[in-house]
Amino acid sequence: MADPIAKPQHSEAEDCLHAGSMLGTPKTNPESHGRSYALVPDGAKVEYLEQPEFPPRRSGTVKLHDASSFLEYWKRQSDDDSYIYGSMQPAQFLAVFNDHTTESPGWRDHRALFQLQHSKEWMEWTKRSGQPFNGNEAFAIWLEENLLDIVEPDPAKMMDIALNFRVNQSAAFGNAVRLQDGNVNLSYTNAVDAKAGAGQIQIPETFWIEIPVWVGLDAIKYKVEARFRYRLAAGVLALRFELVRPHKVIEESFKSMLADIQEKTGTTVLFGTPE
Repeated sequence: MADPIAKPQHSEAEDCLHAGSMLGTPKTNPESHGRSYALVPDGAKVEYLEQPEFPPRRSGTVKLHDASSFLEYWKRQSDDDSYIYGSMQPAQFLAVFNDHTTESPGWRDHRALFQLQHSKEWMEWTKRSGQPFNGNEAFAIWLEENLLDIVEPDPAKMMDIALNFRVNQSAAFGNAVRLQDGNVNLSYTNAVDAKAGAGQIQIPETFWIEIPVWVGLDAIKYKVEARFRYRLAAGVLALRFELVRPHKVIEESFKSMLADIQEKTGTTVLFGTPE
């Protein structure tokens, strides 16, 4: 019994002609950034298809280095399908301009990334926090180099403290007395120059610095409390300082930037990262 549906019969020549015609037919590249292509037989002349004047859609990631640049790019590129994502680990804000919507899916590949980086001042102070110095002269030199960051007490007073430690770097320290005003008196005897005799160096129990947390031309400075710490052993004084709860200052600065971005963009920042 014959098949109810007869398949059309093609000659070998017709099949070859059909296959040949398909070789030169332009095909769309499935890759988002790919160019259209056509297959050609070996030995044939290759002619590239004309490249379009503009890409079919916007894509790519712009990396920005401060909040004002991020806000400006958002103003120029955002639309109804744009969202901002924020996170603290890592600390960053990421704008996606072609995200999914309730009506349709999006490519999610047109982005702006503002990755927060700690400032040089923040790195310098936090790196030294809690770490002992190699002698009082090293402490004094470090204090002089970073004096401009100190706002309380007066930098001139902190400079005097640093100079006293440099002048009396070889002195033998006796005891420490905490005064009612919160300062500490450190008594010493100059073992090298007998004429110098004994003396005292007064240091504050706490001091304040004011530095930017993040890198950026528009970076805001924040006040951070620091405490002097000392240890006396056999006449040798070991000094250091410790920043008080620096992680809370990071949180405060991030929340402030978050509030500013939400206010100026008029959109709610979503905590998380798009995959």
